[in-house]
Amino acid sequence: QNHVLQVGTVLVYVGTLFPEFENSLEYIRIGKIIIKQNLDKAIFPDGGSDEDSPSYSHFIARLYFDAYMLLKNNGYETIENIRESTEKQYELAYQLSRINGKTVPFNDCYIMDAHNDIRIIESVSDIKVSWQKKSVLFNRTVPSRTNSRYSSSEKRGVYGIFSATSRAF
Repeated sequence: QNHVLQVGTVLVYVGTLFPEFENSLEYIRIGKIIIKQNLDKAIFPDGGSDEDSPSYSHFIARLYFDAYMLLKNNGYETIENIRESTEKQYELAYQLSRINGKTVPFNDCYIMDAHNDIRIIESVSDIKVSWQKKSVLFNRTVPSRTNSRYSSSEKRGVYGIFSATSRAF
């Protein structure tokens, strides 16, 4: 999913940063459709993503943030719910970070500095996080999609507990 999102974000980048291009408005239009479809299908109401990885979720949040800011700051209509969802995604990135700000390393993960990224995001936008650690329980059954790595008859459970003391169980 993040690869499709990257395509949509690149189209928004090109369309907004190069308005002199003949098809710039079409790039923005198609980019927004791709981003909105991804937002609706790949992001949970709490800001989690179907990538099942703290670092991928953080990376994806940045793509949504970039699209939101490019559209907003260049006078284009933003994507429905992108701001609210991005804020939830960054709140979750904070909750899934260790005390030193780094991503909790589990699943298909690489280390990112969530705290630094959130400070940057907050300094240039209206997106804010609580900066209060909370205990988080994930208990989801995610229906499989026919184009996913799981068969269409499978459902996968996603479980996790993060305590307010930044310990993962």
